[in-house]
Amino acid sequence: LSYVTLDALNVTGAVWIFQMSGTLTTGSDSSVILANRAVAANVYWAVGSSVSIGYSSFIVGNILAYSSITFASYASIYGRGLSLSDVTIASYSAAVLPINVAPVVYPSIHVHLGGCGAFAALAGTTMAFNLALTVIKSGSIGTSPGTSISGNYLLDAGTAQSATAAASQCKADLATAYNAAAGLVCTSTLAAADISGMTFTPGVYCTTPGTITTTSFSTVTFDGRNASSSVWVLQTATTVITGARSRIVLSNGALESNVFWAVGTAATLGPSSFFVGQIMALTAINIGAQAVLKGRSLATTALGFNSGAYVSETASYDRVNMTIGSCKQFAMLASSTISFGTGRTVISSGSIGTYPGTSITGNYSLSAGTAQSATAASQSCYNDLSIAYNTASTASCKHYLTSGDLSGLVLVSGVYCSSTGMLSIDALSYVTLDALNVTGAVWIF
Repeated sequence: LSYVTLDALNVTGAVWIFQMSGTLTTGSDSSVILANRAVAANVYWAVGSSVSIGYSSFIVGNILAYSSITFASYASIYGRGLSLSDVTIASYSAAVLPINVAPVVYPSIHVHLGGCGAFAALAGTTMAFNLALTVIKSGSIGTSPGTSISGNYLLDAGTAQSATAAASQCKADLATAYNAAAGLVCTSTLAAADISGMTFTPGVYCTTPGTITTTSFSTVTFDGRNASSSVWVLQTATTVITGARSRIVLSNGALESNVFWAVGTAATLGPSSFFVGQIMALTAINIGAQAVLKGRSLATTALGFNSGAYVSETASYDRVNMTIGSCKQFAMLASSTISFGTGRTVISSGSIGTYPGTSITGNYSLSAGTAQSATAASQSCYNDLSIAYNTASTASCKHYLTSGDLSGLVLVSGVYCSSTGMLSIDALSYVTLDALNVTGAVWIF
């Protein structure tokens, strides 16, 4: 369930070479993620011995192995597996050449939502928001022909529409869009229900088991292959069920507006999961507690949102104004003492300071900046820190963390409050802060 991110820092032509005299081994459901213009063709694994790619794992780049390469079931490589010995590939594994080496032409896919384009959520019968506040960041909500919208919710934009003409039009257009998506010819067939750890290039995906699932803490990636027009349609005869704290990642230009789920019965998003795309369900949709949906939930029957869910039908974020004033020049500040241990601690940028205290002790080095004990600059930072803390601690909450555990979560920008009064991150876990491609996104915890 781990991942490694290769970040090109928006530099075209960035190259990674990993050298090892021994083996390369990846764990089950692990992923290598490309970020900020990184391309698989520029990643090289020079392996002096054997390579073992784990069950349902995803790796990118050119594997150059002196010995054997083995791919477990459902493993995927976005690149090449080149061995001076043997290559063994288990059932259902997949290999795709990097796009800038061997371009792939995908079929033209069109799904039109019609009047549902104005809605973030629509239900045919009832829409219920349970317990803690659910935020609909953009888009309207509606029911048709039902009239019941109940519970604790906030609309940042759009309106609540019960059996209005607009809601009725969306309900009719939902049927048309679902039929169009469900009727598309499959370009790929999924032999197993569980898609955890898989990477999807554009296309129409059908599933032999008739359902799609993900496991807890798993990652699914939609790779746009650097084309904003890339479209995905996933068809199921019955359900879509995601595990707790699972997530969907958009990479290489993929857009949430181009991902469609044609669900034959019901969709259930697990608690604290992060889901992407337009859910079109012939029966109900249930959004778990603290789940985030970057897309739309359109249900023919009932729609339920549980404690603290968050929905945005477009890439959006909370606008929060925060400043730390003169503290921008400091990497660390303390009111009394800063103590470094016996092993050297390196501060690569920024100053360190104390105010009104004067004690800075221990083994440290500053690559830039200075050590300031009770100086005018550290006093100014101390004063600005008090203002910044008061601003952050009193900001209005729109996201509620009922457990306080951040492990595995994908968090859009905004103000997060813990009902337990504490926050924690488990060992060997991760938290992802997703800016939704918006410069200036801010998080306050």
